[in-house]
Amino acid sequence: MQIHTDLVDATVARLTAAGVCAGNVDKDRAEPASVDELPIAIVHVMTDKAKADGDARTGVPDFVHELALCVDIFAKGQSGAGVKSYLYAAGEAVMQALLADQGWVGIGEGINTVEQAYLLSKEGEFTFSGLRIEFAILHRTTWPPSAANLPDFDGLTIAIETGDGAVIGAEVELPGE
Repeated sequence: MQIHTDLVDATVARLTAAGVCAGNVDKDRAEPASVDELPIAIVHVMTDKAKADGDARTGVPDFVHELALCVDIFAKGQSGAGVKSYLYAAGEAVMQALLADQGWVGIGEGINTVEQAYLLSKEGEFTFSGLRIEFAILHRTTWPPSAANLPDFDGLTIAIETGDGAVIGAEVELPGE
């Protein structure tokens, strides 16, 4: 869907401009391939849940969506406290760059929730950890019927036979292209 692309691209542009992770912001990929890439912020859409807007059994299919846009931040440091401190600051920078920007907020119909989850630290020669910020973005879609698979009609004939054997009818010729 176009809103997925628009949100990811706009988020990457704003986080890069704000200097989040020293401008090392990427999109639509997995965790960093190596620790040399850290710190990095990765932006992606995780889920897009749609619920019927109105009666699901009648009319044109209309949906209200809740799209989960994720900003995953990965960092390393000498200690768990140092990495956590970096992640707290980076999370605050993400929130400031996105939520204070009305152009970004206006891409969808609203933001339902924002959730932050910290990964457990992995220790070795350095400490490695991450933060996921998940924005629940509301948007809508409507799916009007398509006439693409319908046959081309040149005309229409309607006939009704009465009880006494007479036929009453009409012919309609449709205008050609």
